[in-house]
Amino acid sequence: MSEGDVQNIVKKQVLIELAKNMGITEQQITTMFALKKAKTTSKQIKTLRSLIAQKRRRTQTNSGDCNETFEQITEAQLLSYLQAGWQIVKELQSGDIIVKR
Repeated sequence: MSEGDVQNIVKKQVLIELAKNMGITEQQITTMFALKKAKTTSKQIKTLRSLIAQKRRRTQTNSGDCNETFEQITEAQLLSYLQAGWQIVKELQSGDIIVKR
């Protein structure tokens, strides 16, 4: 295992702990890894950073957390999101779809 691999594993663990401290559950993290098809450590790090940034934005909006998560996804991703309990909010002209949990 290279030094870069070890650094990425440590980054992932730190981001997981940060996410948990922000109220993101282990199940939410695992679900997002599956939905984003994040199988490599670097893709999981990217997914974690996205989740954390999204949580920060939601917390800052209107001085509180609306307890809903929104994602812009493609039609190809839709079935996976619906099976994970997400709801359709709007279909965009581009063909992308806004969903919420």
